[in-house]
Amino acid sequence: MKFTFREKDVSKLGCFLVFFFISFITLSQSLTEDSQFVNKFSESVLERNITFSWSGGSLADALNKIGAENEIKFSFSNSTIAGIKIPANNFSSTKFSDLLFQIFKNTGFNYVLVGRIVAVYKDEKNLPSKYEIPDSTAITPQEKKQTYNQVYTPAFTQEIPWRERKILKRLYREELRWAARYRRQRENRDTINSEKEKGYKPLNKDGDFLYFISTDLGLRANILKYQSNSQLHWKEDLLWKSKSETNVYPTLLFGINIKAFMIGAGLGFQNITIHNTFRDIKKEPPKPPPAPAQENSNLYITERYSLISIPISITYSKCRKNLWLGVGSGIRFNIVNGNEAMRNKLKKYYNDSTATKTYFDEYKKLTPELFVDVALGYKWRKRFLFTGGLTYTHSLNPIYENALYRLNANAIVFKAGFYYRFNLFRRSAR
Repeated sequence: MKFTFREKDVSKLGCFLVFFFISFITLSQSLTEDSQFVNKFSESVLERNITFSWSGGSLADALNKIGAENEIKFSFSNSTIAGIKIPANNFSSTKFSDLLFQIFKNTGFNYVLVGRIVAVYKDEKNLPSKYEIPDSTAITPQEKKQTYNQVYTPAFTQEIPWRERKILKRLYREELRWAARYRRQRENRDTINSEKEKGYKPLNKDGDFLYFISTDLGLRANILKYQSNSQLHWKEDLLWKSKSETNVYPTLLFGINIKAFMIGAGLGFQNITIHNTFRDIKKEPPKPPPAPAQENSNLYITERYSLISIPISITYSKCRKNLWLGVGSGIRFNIVNGNEAMRNKLKKYYNDSTATKTYFDEYKKLTPELFVDVALGYKWRKRFLFTGGLTYTHSLNPIYENALYRLNANAIVFKAGFYYRFNLFRRSAR
């Protein structure tokens, strides 16, 4: 079986891969930041000093008492640790990691910190040896050296049952979501306090981010406008039919936020493919009657234009909670490269019909167009904005012109994309 790939298929696939790659890198960076935050938070919990007095009893009661007195969450199954007893002991300003080590010592269980949660799992290595004194409560340097990192990461290597490993992964995902919310709230709170102390002016209406970068992936449906340059009824004479393909239209913008307005400029790539069908009328010189019938044949011509676009846009945005609305307009400059498929294809018809030799073809190299758009979006983690919307473009100049007509390619674009907002620096008030 033979597979063939058309140029437009390869182009669409390439645009999709670029859009996917940018999205993947952005989300991966965000997840990495959340993971680092969770790990650092866990380490800070382990370094806390805790005072704990225990008169003896079950392991479950001891963990519940520690959690209630210090606002620490534990995750364990009562049926799993039932029957495990902890001897009486008093801890005064003891590091939390040392307290947990002592609590779980020789119990056959161990712990790992998943964000804010202390998860308990079965550990057969944590059983007393036959040479160890049962009531030994001191932590020796050798024991400290043998302990491993008690902060959970995706690379956690301890040999634990599959069910417990699945629980740890679920807890870790929940803590990542918590970290994203907590970190965002803390950043906003720190930003507001810092600006009040240092006299910073808000950068925009929300006091958030000054710059943005965005990418869109759209489907462009062309609306072909033919304007006649002559008095000939060329559409009727030639039985003219034309149809345009729907093409992928990716764009990349970089801009600045000024209050409720987003002003940006960028780069876009698009293809316009037009399929033309018309009748080629070959006129014969006059002959005595009966005159022979005209010889008719259909011609099929495909026009392809590649455009590099430079859009300049301004958008008014309104946000309510996490819902976003944007209405904007702008101008786009298109650098056109065409395959000149229609050159001289209508020359014979025009010259024979007008009895002149003034037929001409002209392919435009630069065409400006105006556009208006409206979009709805969802704001996620303050910095990210996922959008979908509709754009109408109106071409100011034709992309192709001959002695018979001018061709303008207007379009409706259905698009989806996202914005990433950030700051490079802050300006202080004067």
